Amino acid sequence: MIQVGAAPPELPCRLPGGLRVDGSWTRDAALRQLTGWDEEWLAGWDRAVPTALVQSALLERCVTKLGEGGSSPQLIADMLVGDRDYLLLCLRRMSLGTKFDAVTECPQCASRIEVSFDADEIPVEERPQQEDSFATVLVRADGSELQVRYHLPRGRDQARAARAPDADRASVLLASCLEEVEAIKGPGAVAGLLDTAAGQQLELLMEQQAPQVTLDMDLVCPECGHETSRDFELGPFILDELGAGAQRIHREVHSLAYNYHWHEAEILAMPRPRRHVYLGFLLEEGSQGAPA
Repeated sequence: MIQVGAAPPELPCRLPGGLRVDGSWTRDAALRQLTGWDEEWLAGWDRAVPTALVQSALLERCVTKLGEGGSSPQLIADMLVGDRDYLLLCLRRMSLGTKFDAVTECPQCASRIEVSFDADEIPVEERPQQEDSFATVLVRADGSELQVRYHLPRGRDQARAARAPDADRASVLLASCLEEVEAIKGPGAVAGLLDTAAGQQLELLMEQQAPQVTLDMDLVCPECGHETSRDFELGPFILDELGAGAQRIHREVHSLAYNYHWHEAEILAMPRPRRHVYLGFLLEEGSQGAPA
């Protein structure tokens, strides 16, 4: 029998932004490795559910520490989007390693473009936080001015926007981050509204103030030579990767149970890297029960 109830290894993480926990700002966090239970849950993920909600649920399962205490759904929802993406990147590194292989489509000829990169190549812009909200003046296209108070996008704002139609998500996210709007120049009834010009100013401010975990790629199509630039969306891609890998969990459980006579619960409690060590032994020995 393998040891039952042993906690999976944890990784301390330094958040690029930080959050307020019990009245104090902190950047300290810790993650545990994915277990088979988590992978079984990911395998059953309904792809109709917005990825922001799935990301929240996965972080709630795997984040073990925020500040001096534990995690909670409330704290996960309060985290900045950049911090959430960073923790997801750390979780991916713990589970699948550092190498990424992706496929995108050429916008010119629709050919496949294969892309490979390492996790260390993904820029992480650290912007430690000390304020819950910020104030600024925005100028509308008609010259009227707005005094606004806003907070940077958090998990709860991301989730609210994710439930909106695709065309409305950006505006819903901005509206969710606005705390106060006051007209200080121009007709009050008109100036009190955030138009496209004011919205773009606010988006730029947020981008400059918030921690970022993004990867912009310059690509060349191998078929037609067309040059293009793509903003690599890490969150959805990593969740798809983890979900695809999780589809094999029941075959792996069968192989280990068949060969080692371990119980299902014992196998599902094992972190993925440890489980794959034993699967590797079976493949080396050419065991009948090992997965292909």
